[in-house]
Amino acid sequence: MIFTLLYGLTLLLWPLIAFAMGMSLAAPTPPEYEVASRLEGTLLMTYPIGVIAALISGWASYHAKRYIFPYWIMQLPLLWFAAWILVSYLGTALSEVPFLR
Repeated sequence: MIFTLLYGLTLLLWPLIAFAMGMSLAAPTPPEYEVASRLEGTLLMTYPIGVIAALISGWASYHAKRYIFPYWIMQLPLLWFAAWILVSYLGTALSEVPFLR
């Protein structure tokens, strides 16, 4: 229940953050941060897909009386936060990876 409320609040705030991130992605960035900036934008724009998938599958399996699976599937949106932190931390190193350019 706590994850449902937490992710519901993040979905309410997502349009504001997406607007701000869209504005910041339009700003010129140094070449060494272009890959990280593009990846951060992609992670942000796909975040609601993971949240909605986790909520639907979590509640469906809970009503099917499978009580362990919903707990673990509700952790899925945390992967977006971890990936976003990792991309922002490794910003310049990602520009040197050939297949990301």
